[in-house]
Amino acid sequence: AGCEPVRGKTVVDIGCGPGVYAIALAKRGAAHVCGVDFSKSMINLAKQKVKNEEDGHRCKFIHADFMTYPFADKFDYAVAMGFMDYIQDAKKVVERILSLTREKAFFSFPDSSGLLAWQRKLRYTKKCPLFMYSEKELHTLFRDIICKEYQIKKISRDFFVTVNIAA
Repeated sequence: AGCEPVRGKTVVDIGCGPGVYAIALAKRGAAHVCGVDFSKSMINLAKQKVKNEEDGHRCKFIHADFMTYPFADKFDYAVAMGFMDYIQDAKKVVERILSLTREKAFFSFPDSSGLLAWQRKLRYTKKCPLFMYSEKELHTLFRDIICKEYQIKKISRDFFVTVNIAA
């Protein structure tokens, strides 16, 4: 719902996984959606999934490290859903995302409080590092980056952050 209006806009989906957001945005009228993920198997899934979609020609999926990939241009919107959970240096990544965005950037950050967070931390102990945040930490992060306008909303087990670059 954050990417409005999406018709005719360009979007980068960072950590796109199997392409769920990218494909949905293309269906809603985005001119071009670029999905980037460092997991080759996720990119392959996204490429298979998009083949059956009428608006699939608007999607491009790239197997690459988002932090080093040489994008040719900026995007109107950036989407980073379920991506910040695995990022140790959030400031560096957020700065990179904002540097590639013209209008708005959308992030999800997992909440560090509550039973769900505790269970999730336990589950991920041996799988991979998992990074969680408090609302206070997010305010500090976005203030330090000097975002003109940002909004933090609590949604289930995550915080949804919208940064309005064009403000």
